[in-house]
Amino acid sequence: MGRWPQRFSASAKKIARRYKIKFSKIWHVDEKFTSHKRVPSKRRKRGKRKWAYRITVLDSEGNVVASYLAPERSTDAVKEVLRRAKKEAGFSPDIVVSDKYNAYDRGVNVLGRRAKHVRAHFEGKFIPYGKGVVLLSNNKIERYQR
Repeated sequence: MGRWPQRFSASAKKIARRYKIKFSKIWHVDEKFTSHKRVPSKRRKRGKRKWAYRITVLDSEGNVVASYLAPERSTDAVKEVLRRAKKEAGFSPDIVVSDKYNAYDRGVNVLGRRAKHVRAHFEGKFIPYGKGVVLLSNNKIERYQR
């Protein structure tokens, strides 16, 4: 039952290399506290389960750009996931949308000067982009995390 990832991962990697996803230039980033076995937090244990933070980066089309499982909620973890996202996409985004966690302010610096950071958790914010205005909120990634 649980052996299919080992059997088909090589084939899945070949298919993934053949079909490259074109990510959009607006990314959404958020973290979720989740139970996991691989990267446990030394301070956070609830019963027999071990807990970690899963930080995910989505583009505005709903494609997962990168994901990272961090033992602690920190600026270093945010920087790591944004580095992975930049490497996977092959470019830096124009806009990064996040909630009001302060580590994202410092983490977005990894992407370069051109990337603009917008803090919009559930409320929508109108931001000038291109020749028009876009309404941005972090609802898209909050729905993905559930």
